[in-house]
Amino acid sequence: MQFVIDENMSPFIVTLLRDDGHDVIAVAEDAPRLPDPEVLAWAVREDRILATFDTDFGDLIYRWGFAGAPAVVLFRLVSTPESEDRYS
Repeated sequence: MQFVIDENMSPFIVTLLRDDGHDVIAVAEDAPRLPDPEVLAWAVREDRILATFDTDFGDLIYRWGFAGAPAVVLFRLVSTPESEDRYS
């Protein structure tokens, strides 16, 4: 699968997906601080799944009419001290 991983996602996720053979673009590596509309456009242009913690992408697509990527996966995780140590 092909992914764009938003800047707010852990580099651990990028590594896991790459190690599993997926084609991954990491915004933090390739275009830090890229505005959300441009991140979304990048995912659309390259026909990639966008993974993010950022709810703004839903607003961009549904409220403001931006083209949507093939999929936008919104993660909502509860952070604990154990998970922060494990994934940092």
